[in-house]
Amino acid sequence: MTDLLERDQHEAARVTVGRWAGAGPTSQELDKRERAQRRKQQTKMLLNPWDAAGSEPGERGWTGPGGGRTFWREPPPEIRGTSVQVNGAFYPFGISGGLPSVGVPIGRTLTPAAERVSCDPISWFLANRLLSPIMFVLGLPALGKTSLIRQMVSIMPNWGITPIIMSDIRPGTDFGPVIDSIGGYRIEVGPGAGTINPLDPGPMARYIGDLPDKELLECLAMIRNSRINLTQGLLEIVRGKPLADTEKTLLAAGIDVLDQEHDGIPVLEDLVAVVAARHPRLRQVAYDRGDDNRYDDLSEGLLRSLAALGGDGPFGSTFAGQSSFELDLTRPVDMDLSSIPQGADELMGAAQLATWSLLSSTVAAAKYLAGAGVIEDRTYLLVGDELHRPLKALPVIAKYLDVMIRLIRTLKLGAIFCTHTMEDLRLPDPQLTTLAWGFVEKSPLVVMGGLSRKEMGNLVTVFDMSKTEQDQLVGWTDQPAVDPDTSQEGEPPGRGKFLLKVGRSPGVAFRANLSPVVKEVNDTNSSWDELRAARMYDERSLR
Repeated sequence: MTDLLERDQHEAARVTVGRWAGAGPTSQELDKRERAQRRKQQTKMLLNPWDAAGSEPGERGWTGPGGGRTFWREPPPEIRGTSVQVNGAFYPFGISGGLPSVGVPIGRTLTPAAERVSCDPISWFLANRLLSPIMFVLGLPALGKTSLIRQMVSIMPNWGITPIIMSDIRPGTDFGPVIDSIGGYRIEVGPGAGTINPLDPGPMARYIGDLPDKELLECLAMIRNSRINLTQGLLEIVRGKPLADTEKTLLAAGIDVLDQEHDGIPVLEDLVAVVAARHPRLRQVAYDRGDDNRYDDLSEGLLRSLAALGGDGPFGSTFAGQSSFELDLTRPVDMDLSSIPQGADELMGAAQLATWSLLSSTVAAAKYLAGAGVIEDRTYLLVGDELHRPLKALPVIAKYLDVMIRLIRTLKLGAIFCTHTMEDLRLPDPQLTTLAWGFVEKSPLVVMGGLSRKEMGNLVTVFDMSKTEQDQLVGWTDQPAVDPDTSQEGEPPGRGKFLLKVGRSPGVAFRANLSPVVKEVNDTNSSWDELRAARMYDERSLR
């Protein structure tokens, strides 16, 4: 029995070995089967390459029509270093986590990955990336600062945010067309164009009576301080030096008297009349001891400055009379200062101070009313371009701006401020310079375009910047190459390129991509187009 079992096992083993040795299909049969299977697979891939059973896309994608095969595979960046250096630099993240896709799409990074960059101060604040919704933009002229801000202004109204351009010195090319395209309106201020009354309490005055007692007193105090500070600032600009203590007191008391006794909204002419008439309240605060001559001596300087601010003074009708417009904060607004000559720096600074003060106080009053349920609550984006102009005209404005910046988050506002360089914020008084540089230091979000090498020393005193970031900003200021055929310079290397910095984090370099609306109004050199075209025609005709 045992022998039979062993014999059966041996025969089975031989059968198996025989099959291995050639009892199976021949090589020709195997080739035929392979070709048939390959044809079947190819047919299936042609019909639907990505669903073919057993198909693999490979490193360049599927082959065949509709497979999406690419002819170029971008190699990943390779870095060589010691185990200690590589561990310290990259552990535990071998690649970056990417940028948050929150906010207005503004461009793509300059890295090979070309990640999308989305950013605006309000969206990043709501996403807890910023401590306050403030953004500061720095960069030399003609490199795209205003275009970048226009991109945000054109898109943010779709999210219920109302942009307010506090001063626009070139509305035809800067913000005017964008504001028009999003349903906003323009307000002209300047000699012969429009008047802004420094004593105007703003459009919210008609609703203030509906506030509860506590909020009513707070709102009135805020409006009072705003009007006094604005009028004092304008007087100091036109005078060229600060008011004396007695003059400041007379000014504040005169405005209080007008609020208590004048019917309607007063103007500077009414203030002059109250001061000149030796009103008992003003004589009391002036401590004239009942002497008319003493009062006249104390008030003469103030009266002269008020007259200079009137219609016969250097600023013309800009501040003389009732405001020639009515603010409507339910729509985007652009304060148009283009009627002011470019060389009139004092008038331009005074007009900017007036528009900024009126708009900020009006928005603050609107927040009081919204909190009490009197009007609808809205979120505003304040845009302060050309920040250096009002600061140069009246350096003490830095104190007013500092107060406004501190209140932005509390008042549910966002803000974007823009100037060329940190040197623009250097003021005659070192303390005011420190305050002005603090605007950038307090801004959690800073976007920088091309800047000169000497500017780097100013920047590193405000926030951290690596040597690589500094070199990148300086490189963006290089002169473009000249085309030998047309004798025209190419595009500047730094145009549209920016470095985005949040706190002490490394900056993100990106190139701005503009929306179609912004592209239409992007060329701030359009006034030169006709002359440029004529010169190019003349040069071609001489060849």
